[in-house]
Amino acid sequence: MDFSDTPLSACSSTDAESSAPLLSTNTQANASVASASSRAGLGVIGTDSASATNSRQSSPTRSSSQPSINPSSYSPTSLPKSSSVAGPALPPRPLPPLPKSSSPTSSTTTTAASPTSPAIAPGDIIALGLQEADTSTEVYLAHDPATLSTFRDQVTSALGPDYTILSARQLVGLVLIVAVHERIRPAIRNVEWASVGCGVMGVLGNKGGVAVRFWVYDSRVCIVNAHLAADYAQLARRNSDFHEIRRRLWFRKEDGGVGAVDEPGTLVFWIGDMNYRLQGTQERVVQIINENRLDSLLVTDQLKQAMAKGDAFAGFQEPPITFPPTYKYDIGTTVWDTSEKRRTPAWCDRILWHLPATSPEAVQPNRYMGHFGYLDSDHRPVSASLSVQVAVIDPIQLDDVTRDILREHDKWENELIPEANVLPAIVDLGALRLLHECAGECVLENTGKIPFVWEFVARPDHVPASGGPTGLAPWCTPEPQRGVVEPGDKQRIVFVGYPTPAHTALLNRSESPSLRISLF
Repeated sequence: MDFSDTPLSACSSTDAESSAPLLSTNTQANASVASASSRAGLGVIGTDSASATNSRQSSPTRSSSQPSINPSSYSPTSLPKSSSVAGPALPPRPLPPLPKSSSPTSSTTTTAASPTSPAIAPGDIIALGLQEADTSTEVYLAHDPATLSTFRDQVTSALGPDYTILSARQLVGLVLIVAVHERIRPAIRNVEWASVGCGVMGVLGNKGGVAVRFWVYDSRVCIVNAHLAADYAQLARRNSDFHEIRRRLWFRKEDGGVGAVDEPGTLVFWIGDMNYRLQGTQERVVQIINENRLDSLLVTDQLKQAMAKGDAFAGFQEPPITFPPTYKYDIGTTVWDTSEKRRTPAWCDRILWHLPATSPEAVQPNRYMGHFGYLDSDHRPVSASLSVQVAVIDPIQLDDVTRDILREHDKWENELIPEANVLPAIVDLGALRLLHECAGECVLENTGKIPFVWEFVARPDHVPASGGPTGLAPWCTPEPQRGVVEPGDKQRIVFVGYPTPAHTALLNRSESPSLRISLF
């Protein structure tokens, strides 16, 4: 979700091009994705933040030796596209109001520290992920639908009538809300959701993930909101949490089975409080931030290191980070943590994606930024505006390709039918005499493209007098009686007759001492 200061032309959508090939990637679905930690309500969407106000009243006063934010030297609109910021400071600067067509209703509540009406980029798909949205003890024992309902109502109010809530799901303090613009809603189908806890005892939902999966046109998209283990020393646990969520998040499949969150062909967005930290003391890291040397900090970022080593999030991508760390601040201020622990600043809140192998460039970032004007949490919200290419199947070309495939299939199927020729079709054994051997022969030729197996069997409409299996007269024996003929090859078959007195009656009924060979 992009709560940016200025409109982004890159967020405007385009229609599917009907002239695209069968599997088209020319349709741009602009997705705005946001992740934020909300311990006392999220001012971004105008939640009730009374508890945040109380926290601010009890916050320690700013120490003269504690580094703070310098509002005059930071301008989000002047950020370069490189991995460093234009200035080291972060102002609590309000954002402009929404356009009249999508302004929040009068029932939306805000706090003094939060902007009145955050500006939201006009994305086709907007995903909002919250962590610690409900920190009450009771939430671990019984789900309170009021929490999710409150956030859902506020998002609906902020986005206006042009957006529909596609899915709103909660797991303890994790909330994931996905909204879609009315222009793209008809292209979305098969909406599914799943959640998994990996907190206390590996099952409680204070840590874990909640996910929504759906089809946009002919591309499958999955959005995961996750909260991983905290504390600098818990790197291995964070990596384990990622793999556990990835392994245990299951969705239904079209064939009735279940599919993983990263099932082949799925475009995965992974957002949330990843909790990966930076190496160094608070004093040293803050000094580097104030010197505008973010590149040197990113080298020590645990998430970047885990991705490079393949320990977690292997194959995922992230836009260049050009904003200062979003954690940890004294609530209600722009001051880094002054508690006894004096936590080292870190980029805990991240937005990543994983692309199918068939679409290595399907996502292009337009903007990736922190929102430092929202002071209701010790985290600062993070957002990304992304242009996403999705596949669109052209029905006309699909019909043409289907017909071509059927024609090729018929041709292939016909080639698998054995083809044979027998010469001569009638074998003349000459004059038959009792107790005298007679002989004749024919040639069986394979005129097809595959080998075939042949043998003599009785005709379906004829049972030989002797009940013999070959279907020939009992006084006649073929040699060989069965075999295999390769394409282009021939098989010589010899018929030997030896009439005896026992065959006299049968011979007297025969019109001709000839054998007719039939193929079936």
